[in-house]
Amino acid sequence: MPMSGYLSIESIFCEVWGYPLSFLEAFGTLAGITAVWLAARSNILTWPVGIVNILASFFLFYQLGLYSGMFLQVYFLITGLYGWWYWHRQNDVPVQPVTVFSFQRRMAFLLIIALASVLLGWAMIRMQEDFSGWFPQEVAFPYFDAFATTASVLGNWFMARRKLENWVIWLAVDVIYVCLYATKGIYLYSIQYFVFCLIAAMGLRHWWKEYKMQIPDEGLSQQ
Repeated sequence: MPMSGYLSIESIFCEVWGYPLSFLEAFGTLAGITAVWLAARSNILTWPVGIVNILASFFLFYQLGLYSGMFLQVYFLITGLYGWWYWHRQNDVPVQPVTVFSFQRRMAFLLIIALASVLLGWAMIRMQEDFSGWFPQEVAFPYFDAFATTASVLGNWFMARRKLENWVIWLAVDVIYVCLYATKGIYLYSIQYFVFCLIAAMGLRHWWKEYKMQIPDEGLSQQ
């Protein structure tokens, strides 16, 4: 299904050193970096700004055959609205502390990510083959895309629930996306995710300090 107007990757916003930059890539990148920086600072504006990035990424990934990433944006939209509501609710109740998972739960989540990645990658391949009229682009890097998508689902949920592990997951996801987007030729998105790596490291440091201040007894904060 072809895109037109500003939703098309052929609609160029400007050229940067000879690189044609589409409206989707330009505004999606700007909104994405801003949203992650706000999240690292525990600022509630991360959620509405992030929705701009979500919408731009949905249409961009569709046109590049990154279908797992495209469907991920639907999930991000739902959890973004939930996270916005959840963080806003904290204005009326005591601030939700940053917490961590127990070792057993961490291992369980790693197993879930591995199994879900294999299933999702296979499903995207079959979907494109069976519904090529709706998804004309061949699936790009199905299992790497599926792994990053599955990990992102958990990472976004962990962030909404203020779990420290969300930043560890984002670091892994961001490294994969840096390589994946560079290979697909959307270089600004690749640079964006390199910036995300730096912001995720900053977020991990910031939330770790907040965690230690809020819950001196680490054993009581594991769930």
